[in-house]
Amino acid sequence: MIESELDLAKKHVSSSVIRKFRSSAKKAYKLALCGMFADLLHTGRFSNGPFWGDVYTMYINLEIDPRLNNNVDMITSRLRDDLSNYYFHSLDDDSVNEIIAFFRNIIKNIEDKNKRLYLVSEVQKIYDIKRVYKESQYITLKDHHWLDFGFDGNPITATYPEFFNYIDLINLWNDFVSKYKQYEQLIVTRDNNNEIRRLHYSLNSSSRFLVISSIIFVESYLYYLFYSIKNNNTYSNDDRVKGILNRRGYIQDTQIVEDIIFKLFEEVENNQFIKKKYDLYEQSIELRNRLVHTSAFVDESNNLSQLHPLIDIDLKDVISIAQNSIDFVVKIDELLPDEDKILIWWDRFDTPDFYKLEPINTLNIYRS
Repeated sequence: MIESELDLAKKHVSSSVIRKFRSSAKKAYKLALCGMFADLLHTGRFSNGPFWGDVYTMYINLEIDPRLNNNVDMITSRLRDDLSNYYFHSLDDDSVNEIIAFFRNIIKNIEDKNKRLYLVSEVQKIYDIKRVYKESQYITLKDHHWLDFGFDGNPITATYPEFFNYIDLINLWNDFVSKYKQYEQLIVTRDNNNEIRRLHYSLNSSSRFLVISSIIFVESYLYYLFYSIKNNNTYSNDDRVKGILNRRGYIQDTQIVEDIIFKLFEEVENNQFIKKKYDLYEQSIELRNRLVHTSAFVDESNNLSQLHPLIDIDLKDVISIAQNSIDFVVKIDELLPDEDKILIWWDRFDTPDFYKLEPINTLNIYRS
């Protein structure tokens, strides 16, 4: 049976293995483990990295004859030179022990509870991940950002909640466009009424979920902005918002807009484009609530059954709500001070234009 990288890492960072090495060999072995950790961090795997060979060779030599690991001064010197190209703050004895302890903790957390997310502040204590992102992706990480760290072949990755919801929205849209084009073709030929009816029902379902997903995207952005502001010491004692920032319990998305964003950022509050988009967003929330909380009562505002949105949603409304959600979020972020912007991933993707009724690329196009 071939051992997985997780199993290999668990075995080689274990105290029982490390204790088998003598003092000088133990130091070299632990340095190689630090390199293995760095390779895992940068690539999501360590078996193809340069340090795994050192770890494995020293381990095999130990199993054959412990004396073969006695002459390790040259290996230690080379390891320190190689590790100088990485971003460890320090590789003194205490720091090395801390790195290995963190490595063990990652393995245990994955095994026990499938934990993969770590705060930047946790990783930053032993590895300058902020510098890594600044130099490689031109992104400024903050202590309260979350990093995804695992053995899946992906480097340690900063996570942004609203990004996941954005991708959901675009994928739903692309599925909708595909079905809509099929539907249009069948309507012209009229050669398969059952398929026309099936697509009609499917399009109605997609329309409803597009409306819901559009609102969820805005909400996720607002809540993550709230999270970032709450973790920004600049605002924690600001009389305009400290009451709501310190409040326990649930907070509405509209409260985030009106009681935090508008209070802190006058440029956002006074922007006419924002006012228009916020009004439309509030109207969209009402429709979303009708879709999520189905009811047969009469809507007294228009004397229509509250079931009406379940039957049919106009294509123009779907497009308008989706586009308004994107425009509202992007404009807020554009008007925020640089240190408060959270859409740091936005410019790497195509800007959606739902009015074109065309698929939208979900791949990172890495604009320079």
